[in-house]
Amino acid sequence: QLSQGIFNANLNKGFIKDMLLIASLPDPAMNLVLNEQLSVRAGVRLAGYDSEIISIILRIFSCIKASQGKQLEIMQNIKEICSRDKLRPEDFINQEACIKILEDKSLNMAARTTALRAWIAEQRFPCLSKARAEFDNNIKSLKFGSRISVKPPENYEGRTYKISFQAQNYQQFKDNVGLLGTALKTETLKRILNNEN
Repeated sequence: QLSQGIFNANLNKGFIKDMLLIASLPDPAMNLVLNEQLSVRAGVRLAGYDSEIISIILRIFSCIKASQGKQLEIMQNIKEICSRDKLRPEDFINQEACIKILEDKSLNMAARTTALRAWIAEQRFPCLSKARAEFDNNIKSLKFGSRISVKPPENYEGRTYKISFQAQNYQQFKDNVGLLGTALKTETLKRILNNEN
C-alpha cells in the first residue's frame, strides 16, 4: 500500500517476489538489471539455474546488450550445450572463440551480441550451421551478387525456396532473367533445389 508514495508506482506482490529472486543472485545481477543488460524475466529464470551457469551468464551479459527474448535464448542454448556435451560452464565460456567475441573492443555491445548469438547457435545446432554454410557457398558460386535473392526453406527443412529480384527497368529485368537462365544450366542450382548434398 505504501509503494505508491515511495516508488511513484504501485508494486504488486509478483514484482516484489521477482526482485527478491534477482537480489539472491550474485552482485553483478542487480547492476545488469539497472543497466538493462538483464531483464527481470531473464533474471528470474536465471535464479533457478545452478551457480556455475549463473556465474558465466552474468559474465556474458556484462559484455553484451540483448533484448529479453535474446537473453532467454542465449541462456537456454548455453544450458543445453553444457548438458548435451557434458561441458562445465566455465569451460564453455573459456573457449577461444567465445573469449575473442566477448573481449573484442572493436565491437559495440550490439555487434558483440550478434556475433555471440551466431557462435552459440553454431554450437547448439551444428548440423543447421553446416547446412547454412553449404547453402551460402553454393549460392555464392552462382554469382547472383545482390541482384537476386534466394531464401532457403525455414531451418533448411522442406523444399520451398523463395527466389526474387528487383528491376527498375526492362534491361535490369532482362539481365536478372539472364542470370537465372545461366544458373539453370549449372549442377549447383540443381543440387540446391533438389536437396542433394
